[in-house]
Amino acid sequence: MRIEPLPSLRRRIVLTPLIDVIFLLLLFFMLSSSFQKFTRVEIAAATAGATAAGRTPDILIRLEAADRVAINGRSVALAEAAARLEALKQAGAKDVAVRAGSEAEVQALVGMLERLKSFGFEAVTVVP
Repeated sequence: MRIEPLPSLRRRIVLTPLIDVIFLLLLFFMLSSSFQKFTRVEIAAATAGATAAGRTPDILIRLEAADRVAINGRSVALAEAAARLEALKQAGAKDVAVRAGSEAEVQALVGMLERLKSFGFEAVTVVP
């Protein structure tokens, strides 16, 4: 009597669960990423030689809190700062020095630097 081996049952690979997993991963990465355009802000750090040369900035901005800034010693709301800076720009101001107060956040400093860049000031310096 001859015994023949049983034919091997070969299981097919089902791709439907794999496609589902890939779709879920794609959906996760699309929702977790942010599509923002990152801009570059040039920062010139203040040096001791710059003040010794006698060159003083036309505008001094001090970031006091999240919603207040002091422009040339006058405290104004952040919403009014854009109009004040535009008026100073029209008056001929070119150089700006920005100083962050103890309660100011980094995001407020970066936002102010971007705002100054959009106004077209020639030299923006961050002072300690």
